[in-house]
Amino acid sequence: MAASTLNIGLQSQIEGELVFTGTNDIGPKLTITLPLVQFGPSGALGFIQDEWGQIELTGDVLADPTTGSFGTVLHPDDAMVSPTTAAYYVGTGSITWQGEGDVTPRDVGNVNTFELTPAVERLDHWNHRVGGIRKKDFSPVVQQTLEVHMVMDEFTAANLQMALLATAGP
Repeated sequence: MAASTLNIGLQSQIEGELVFTGTNDIGPKLTITLPLVQFGPSGALGFIQDEWGQIELTGDVLADPTTGSFGTVLHPDDAMVSPTTAAYYVGTGSITWQGEGDVTPRDVGNVNTFELTPAVERLDHWNHRVGGIRKKDFSPVVQQTLEVHMVMDEFTAANLQMALLATAGP
């Protein structure tokens, strides 16, 4: 076993591909591939506490400049239709990360929380022609974002490197 020195804060961003592979027993086993995620720390790292330590990361999922897609979700059964109890979902899975410059993806270990949060911004248009009050008559989406949030509990050097925007070295 060799020691690893992490130089905290020397990276301006952590960028790479994130893949979630469902291992759940209840519901469809989904595979989510996010080809370009920029991670940063989003919570305190507790080094003295009475609970399991956690590494909390939040990332912006960036869209492919050619297609506009943030990534893909692979559903194992495109014939599944509601209503069906087979579509109820209790999630578990594994997550791999391949950072910029990494040759192969690595398993990040146990992840207690993995969440995607899509958001949109709309540009409301108002009709002022009818009656004494304006009424919204159009509201197109003009901006989309996707955020990923995960909480890990394995304090490996590689996971700490992500959380501390660190570089490995002397």
